[in-house]
Amino acid sequence: MRIEIGELIDRNVLVRQLNERLQDYLTRHREQGFVGLQAEWEASHLWQGRSVLLAAGAQQIEGVVLGIDRQGALRLLVDGIERQYSGGELSLRLRNDS
Repeated sequence: MRIEIGELIDRNVLVRQLNERLQDYLTRHREQGFVGLQAEWEASHLWQGRSVLLAAGAQQIEGVVLGIDRQGALRLLVDGIERQYSGGELSLRLRNDS
């Protein structure tokens, strides 16, 4: 952290700040559901609008990241059609040419 921001950080202060931030997110999620975090997630997602390769088990899907839906499923543009993907066995990678 010191290298990144140029100063020492008190670990106790850092943990307290992280805990407060996490509590804010958990409160928003409890009150609004995932939709309360959706816009912030999409604004921060580095692969938004980029070409990706999604591995879903043995299946490989090429598409462009459109964002996420109200339940948190990944929205991809695949062959001109918007599709949603969710599940524990998904792996997302940038395509080599993106």
